[in-house]
Amino acid sequence: MNILNQIGEVVIPGLLIVFMALVILIFAVWVMGRIFSAKKKTDKPAPQASKQAPAPAVPAAKAAASAPVVASGISGETVAAISSAVACYMEESAPGVSYAIRSIGRPRESRPVWGFAGMQQNTRPF
Repeated sequence: MNILNQIGEVVIPGLLIVFMALVILIFAVWVMGRIFSAKKKTDKPAPQASKQAPAPAVPAAKAAASAPVVASGISGETVAAISSAVACYMEESAPGVSYAIRSIGRPRESRPVWGFAGMQQNTRPF
């Protein structure tokens, strides 16, 4: 019986302290989230009533007629293929909505060539 009393004196207060600390941490994170979300809302500038006349809207035909900015080395056939693929995909996902491709460029490589060579050398099996 003496052992059970000693266990009860150590384990129960230990568990209570751990759970109380968790509750305090949860409350602290919740309060910080509220503070930062309130600060984020106040940082946004309020829309001002402009006394100037609104800018004229750009006609859709003019926006669609402008050619996309293409990186050097990409042929016109590639641009046409990319444009048609995007148009087909967008027609399936949102029919009736018009889209314009503004630029086409090659994606940046995820890793430089020397970094890739070093990775291959260091991960090569024995």
